[in-house]
Amino acid sequence: MRAALLAALSLLAVTAEAQSGRSVTVRVKTPGGQPVPYAVISVDGAPYRIADESGALTLVMAARDSLPVLVKRIGFRPFDGWARRGASDDTYEAVLQPLAAVMDTVRVVARQVTPLSRTGFYDRVDRVKRTAMLGEFISPEELEARPLSLLSEILQGRQYSRIASFSVEGRRRLIVQGRARCPMNIIVDGQYVKNTTQEANVSEIPLSIRASRRSSDHAPLIALDEIVDGRSIMGIEIYPSIANAPAELIPTASHGGCGLVAIWTGPRR
Repeated sequence: MRAALLAALSLLAVTAEAQSGRSVTVRVKTPGGQPVPYAVISVDGAPYRIADESGALTLVMAARDSLPVLVKRIGFRPFDGWARRGASDDTYEAVLQPLAAVMDTVRVVARQVTPLSRTGFYDRVDRVKRTAMLGEFISPEELEARPLSLLSEILQGRQYSRIASFSVEGRRRLIVQGRARCPMNIIVDGQYVKNTTQEANVSEIPLSIRASRRSSDHAPLIALDEIVDGRSIMGIEIYPSIANAPAELIPTASHGGCGLVAIWTGPRR
């Protein structure tokens, strides 16, 4: 009886803490005190989230003396351990050791001109954090940790996308769907990918967003896992609707507003 009462009181305390909106911040730094921008952080075994340009990630949760965190960033050794609470606030610090013996200032400059940063990937990470725009990002670190070759496997189980199977041209094929269970638009390195199974099976797509596939167009449809080899992907952005996607990514030709998957290929380091 007493144990049940204590458990109930503990649950009430946790619930009250969550409702209060109290937040903690995890900051990722080098041994020299330089911030590590856009590190991926998992706190208490939760899914990875991307830190901001100052290496900080803020979460709504109860503060403790220390937090179990796993931090990864390409070019650094992973940090897997306990981050201690700061003396003056609810800030926790994780220190990443560089893999190469180079000056910290040189390393900071190099990180800002990586191939993925040139696509605007990390700028959009910050925009999603600052605004009401919805988006999910798959970082190079996450792709390295899960070395999958099939795009369908990478996109399976994400927050804003799901993989479904349909009969297309007499064969069972996979497509990636958005929230409304309709095929999402796919762009690779900024270019809309046409003639894919995403545009087929129009009976499953609402009339308002059906693709305009010409009857004279007899080119074989490109399957989802034929669009790109997962091992060549350096980053992915997923937006639940075209209306909510960044203007610079919205393709001029698309099959409707059922979300957008932006894939960037190239080296992850």
